[in-house]
Amino acid sequence: TGNGDPGNVERREDKDNFTLFLAELRKQLDAQQAQDGHHYLLTIALGLDRGAFQPLDWKAITPSLDWINVMTYDMAGAWSTATDFNAPLYAAGDHNSDDIAMRSLLGLGIPADKLVMGAPF
Repeated sequence: TGNGDPGNVERREDKDNFTLFLAELRKQLDAQQAQDGHHYLLTIALGLDRGAFQPLDWKAITPSLDWINVMTYDMAGAWSTATDFNAPLYAAGDHNSDDIAMRSLLGLGIPADKLVMGAPF
């Protein structure tokens, strides 16, 4: 639904197909759990680009996921035009922050207990 290699082909149906893919994967993992008694985690890693995560159907995909690893880091680096924080907890001016990212995701209806905030070390 956005970003990635410039040569990637994006289609309107990508959003729906991603939702269907996660639901089917969860179904298969649950079927395997019924056979062997092990719970198989299904998680995704999510970058901070709002353009990438807002178009997803969070209401439909969240039940399939155990949690969402939010990559709240690398907000600035060698590619930046000015020195800035790598992972600011709160925003300074119009910059992104961990707080803004997590609040944005909560605002999309994602339960807090499914969000895991990443941190640089």
